Amino acid sequence: MQETKENSSRNVSTVLALTSHQPIASHPGVWGYYQQLLHDSFNVLQGQTTMDLCNQLTIVKERLALCVKERDNFVEVAVRKNREMEMRMNKAIAEAKFWKKSSDEKVDLCHELASRLRILKKGELKKRKVSDRKFADEAESSTGDNGDDDVDTANTRMCKRRRL
Repeated sequence: MQETKENSSRNVSTVLALTSHQPIASHPGVWGYYQQLLHDSFNVLQGQTTMDLCNQLTIVKERLALCVKERDNFVEVAVRKNREMEMRMNKAIAEAKFWKKSSDEKVDLCHELASRLRILKKGELKKRKVSDRKFADEAESSTGDNGDDDVDTANTRMCKRRRL
């Protein structure tokens, strides 16, 4: 079948070359009839090929329209998803900034409270040392030690008092 198509295309081209140089109507005779028949079959074949090509072109245009429509839908969906993702990301960033700010405020508050607590503990420690010294002095006076020793400090006096 393919060989006949190839042969017919060769014959058609040769007939086209023959007919383009010689008008068909000017040679009535035995060969004129066959030339006219070949010319007509060539025109039919060419018309059929043209119709097939037009049909294929129409199909390709329809497919192209569908592809363009699908591409537009895909782009639209991608843009929508991108916007949604960007909104979620901005919301998450804002939330993270809020938590960071809140955390920084809490850290500052903790540092402030810790410094106040240190100051209070230092004050208590000073008061306790003063009261311990007073207690040691009272203990010394009650034991009768006069405190001539260099090693005799408030702590040693307190230890002596505990032993008694």
